[in-house]
Amino acid sequence: MLKLLFYEEHVKTPVYASLMLGGVAGVTAATCTYPTDLIKRRLQMKSLEGVKKYKGILDCIRRIIAEEGVIGFYKGLMACYVKVIPSVSMAFAVNNYCKKKLGVITKI
Repeated sequence: MLKLLFYEEHVKTPVYASLMLGGVAGVTAATCTYPTDLIKRRLQMKSLEGVKKYKGILDCIRRIIAEEGVIGFYKGLMACYVKVIPSVSMAFAVNNYCKKKLGVITKI
C-alpha cells in the first residue's frame, strides 16, 4: 500500500525507498500488535514464587489498565522498534531487489 501511495505502478522502487517504506510498515505493524504481544508475554511469565500472576487474559488486561494505565500496553515498544525497523526494512529491500533481478512481475 505504501508503494502505491508513493510510486506509480510502472516505476520500479529504488532500494533506499524500499528500506524506508519497510521501516514505516514495520513500525506500523509493531505499534498495532504490541499490546497483544505484551499480554501474551505477561501471561507466559511465571512469578518467582510459582504463583500465577494473572488468572487469564481479561484479568491481565484489567490489571495492566488499573496499575499502569493504557500506556502500560506500550511498555518496551521503543526497544521493539530497535529490532523491527532494521529487520523489516532489510526484508523489504532484499525482497524487492530479488524480484527485480529475477524478473518477477508484480502489480506493485
